Parts: sequence; structure tokens; C-alpha cells
Amino acid sequence: MTLLEEVYGKALKPCGDSFLVGGLLARAEVVTRLGDWGGEKWGESCFRARLDALCRGLEAEAKLHETGRSRAHSRLHVLLCSRLLQVDYHGRMETAPALVAPLVGTGLPRAGTTFLHGLLANDPANRVATAAQAAIPIPLSGKGNFNEMERTALYDLLSREARGEPVPTARRLIRVDPRSCSLRQS
Repeated sequence: MTLLEEVYGKALKPCGDSFLVGGLLARAEVVTRLGDWGGEKWGESCFRARLDALCRGLEAEAKLHETGRSRAHSRLHVLLCSRLLQVDYHGRMETAPALVAPLVGTGLPRAGTTFLHGLLANDPANRVATAAQAAIPIPLSGKGNFNEMERTALYDLLSREARGEPVPTARRLIRVDPRSCSLRQS
């Protein structure tokens, strides 16, 4: 099983696990084979306190249906794995090019954020992340050579599942060669 499948495959499967912080953190550490949550530089103590409050609320107050519980659990798993990968990735980067005047756009649905994104993307002086890059920001290989087609295919699967469209849980990403990937039923 690839790291890609281990981190994101869980999001497509039913899950009845509890929202115990220790278990969630341990699972993410096992899957990513990483254990540095960022320390003071990344505000780890605040992160842990907020995660604990969220998990207690999900467990005791949210009254989630089985599907909602499964999706919340898998989303937390993905986010925790992403944090570990991000801390590791940035820790290994010697010098990153500085972002000059970054623009982060957010908004409610139908507010024009997609139009703004497209407008900015048309200017060759701007670097604009794709939706897949925004959702899965860190190369899963940890070497910076993550196949962009794999990232896009995975994002498409997760997006379909999030919209409630039928996605067979047995689907997996299978690398065909270094320049491509395909989706296969297993």
C-alpha cells in the first residue's frame, strides 16, 4: 500500500472509530512514519488543545449519524497526516523562495471566489494553486516529485465522495509509470 493510499484511502471507507485524540494522533504517526507535530514554531500546544476540544465535541455533543461520524473521522485523519507531512516537508527545505505579497481568497458559495481565482490565474505573473494543490499541499513522496496527475485524480475521488456521488470504496490509485496514473477497480 502506498503512502497516498494510506493517508487518503481511509476517507473513502466507513469508520466507526472514536474521536480519542491520542488514537487519532498515533494513527497519523503510524501512517506517515512521522512524529514531529511542529513544536513551538508551529504552535503545537495550541493545536493540541483545539484538537482536543473539537474531538470532545464530536464525541459528546455532535450526535453525528454513522456516515457523518465516518466522514468527520476520516477528514480529521487526513488533516492530521497533512500536518505531519507539512511540518516534515518544511523542516527539510533548506531555503524556500519568499512569497511576495501573497493573496489568500476565501468566501461563501456563489460569492465570486472561483471567478477571482480564474482571473488571477490568467495573469502569467501570478502563481495560482489548482484545487488539488490547495487540498493536498504537500508532496506525499516527501521528495518534491509527487505526480500531479495522481494528486488531481485523488482530489477528484475525494470531491466526488464529499458531494455524495457514488464512488466505489475499492477504487485505488495505481501507478502505471512515472508520468501517469490510472484509476482501477480492484
